Amino acid sequence: MSFTSKKTVGITLAVIVGLVALLLWSGAFRKLTGPSGIKLGNQSADETKNTAAEADTRVPSGPEPTYFAEVVDGIVTQVIVADPEFIATIRDDSEGEWLQTWYNVSGGAHYDPNTGQSDDKEARRENTAGIGYSYDKDLDAFIPPRPFESWKLNRETALWEAPVAKPDDGKAYSWNDKTGAWEELTLPAMPTAPVPSGDAPDTPSEVAPQ
Repeated sequence: MSFTSKKTVGITLAVIVGLVALLLWSGAFRKLTGPSGIKLGNQSADETKNTAAEADTRVPSGPEPTYFAEVVDGIVTQVIVADPEFIATIRDDSEGEWLQTWYNVSGGAHYDPNTGQSDDKEARRENTAGIGYSYDKDLDAFIPPRPFESWKLNRETALWEAPVAKPDDGKAYSWNDKTGAWEELTLPAMPTAPVPSGDAPDTPSEVAPQ
């Protein structure tokens, strides 16, 4: 092998060794650090929590969507998700008025969609707007359509209430506006599997030997 060939082989081996060392160092570094370069190794539980919180602040979460209802002649005609800046640009071109509405709101309370329980989140305008709802400027509230002629509006919750309280006994009821009373619903009985007629065949253990 000539001197030039030996020199070329030596340079190649040196480059390979350098690359291998770089890869090994990079892998060791990643074991000691998280994906964002924050050191994670040999941390206590509290330090890990603080590190996670710090990492969370580096990736800002998106804002909650804002809902707006278009009110034409006191009636909601559509509900959309939009930025307030966008709503400001269409106020002059729209035939109605755009008002913000809050999601999962009923009777002046916000309800957690996962638990169904009320919480402390903002619950303005009493009810989440829906198409066909009316808007009362005096109450600053969205009001659902009246289900029956005899029902009266509760001005504190902006919800309609029957003239007679619904029984609270765990049974199912429906309102009869003609009689002005709650009527218990009779639920259909669940079908049962047919019972076979006749004696059941003998099992092998019950068959007498011939």
